[in-house]
Amino acid sequence: MSLILKGTEGVVLTVLFMLTRFFIPLFIIALIQIGAVSGTYARLMAAVESDSVGLVADLHTTIIDKTGKESVSEAKIYILGKRVRFESKAGNTGEVSIYDFDLLKEMRVVSQDRIFFERRITRSFLIKAEREGLYMPDNPNIKIDRIRLKEDRTDNHPTVLYLVVRSMKTGEKTVARDYSMVWEATDLGNIPIRIVYPMSDFSTIIVDYRNATMEKLDPSLFLPPPDFLNLSPF
Repeated sequence: MSLILKGTEGVVLTVLFMLTRFFIPLFIIALIQIGAVSGTYARLMAAVESDSVGLVADLHTTIIDKTGKESVSEAKIYILGKRVRFESKAGNTGEVSIYDFDLLKEMRVVSQDRIFFERRITRSFLIKAEREGLYMPDNPNIKIDRIRLKEDRTDNHPTVLYLVVRSMKTGEKTVARDYSMVWEATDLGNIPIRIVYPMSDFSTIIVDYRNATMEKLDPSLFLPPPDFLNLSPF
């Protein structure tokens, strides 16, 4: 751990790769065996849902593979409690994805055809959503350790950078761990606005919540329009 605390962010990420190469496959297996998704460091649930106050941001996700090749996706994102709305910026299809983590339901809305589809959120997506700060379930089998690394400034917000170590436990035994670097915006209630984590294939995921603000949101954003046709199930 002394290497992590003394090194630069690049050294931290290198160490994360070494640790994650072994632990991530075990972590996913452990989740399947226990049948529950773990707790998380994410602070997005600090939004006061009863007052319809939530996060609005431009979501910028970069995947860097082991050769250094980058692929980027962008979306507009709205988060209100345990509900999330993605508006993809790819093309002009008008497609929207809405996630309800209370009901574990995804709704894909196709505006140009005035239709939508419903399906159950998969366990693999729950794991991804949790690591990227979208979902915060309670699970007594998870232990979170947060190591403060430094104060920083990210996307014009004062932030604190943490190394987050999440351990999966069965009884008193730790069976898996994963690691992330998280920048929390202190002027936005300590919500994460940048998250970096390694995958077991040596790729790196960088999630940026750019131009993040806390705003009053219309709850109807998180439902398909009432006159759209539900085509679920086929």
